Amino acid sequence: SNEFDGNIDELRVWDKVLTPGEILNGLNCETSTATNLLAAYHFNQAYAGADNAANTILMDATGNGNNGNLTGFALTGLSSNWVAPGGVISGTTCPTLTPAAALSLDGVNDQVTIGTSNVDLSNKSFSVEMWLKHNSFLKYDVAFSQGNTGLPNQLLHIGFTHPNMGAPKFGFAFDYNDLLVPITNDLTNWHHWACTFDNVTKERKIYRDGVLIGQDVSPSTFLGSGGST
Repeated sequence: SNEFDGNIDELRVWDKVLTPGEILNGLNCETSTATNLLAAYHFNQAYAGADNAANTILMDATGNGNNGNLTGFALTGLSSNWVAPGGVISGTTCPTLTPAAALSLDGVNDQVTIGTSNVDLSNKSFSVEMWLKHNSFLKYDVAFSQGNTGLPNQLLHIGFTHPNMGAPKFGFAFDYNDLLVPITNDLTNWHHWACTFDNVTKERKIYRDGVLIGQDVSPSTFLGSGGST
């Protein structure tokens, strides 16, 4: 016989691939209303170790009607019966997943690529702003880019300079035409960065947390094109 020998609690069936985060979130609790949940069984009905001859239906807590019929059970005593405790404390509801508030990039191959449709910054005034929390000053870290390498003013880079350039700096770079501003080596806090370029005056400015920390007059407009990363 291949029937299971042991106790079972909080059985769920889904029509999706659960993520590791979803599995951990539902590990020690009961849920019955989650999206894509086809069936959920809490095993909380009847009484532990009592005479449960009348309790032969395992209820599907989702309300989808996928109830189970108990067959072959003694339904009395401490085995072949409804028992306690279970794997999950009865009545413990699952917390909702914490909504994401930011995106973590590994600095190796993580990228977000935006098509060229409406984000072409060439030959025009523009601003780019973002909140950043920097993990290290061990390499050249570009938070936003657009254009192609090879020619001056064709590649927009916004981010942190490589350590071989000396003390940490934040760059608003057009490629071979860069505004670099020294900054404190601050790896523990979020900061808001804003870079603005006036295509008429060619003024290029960097703001950190709303404060202007560097500016220059670019000898050229930004000439690059293409998608953004």
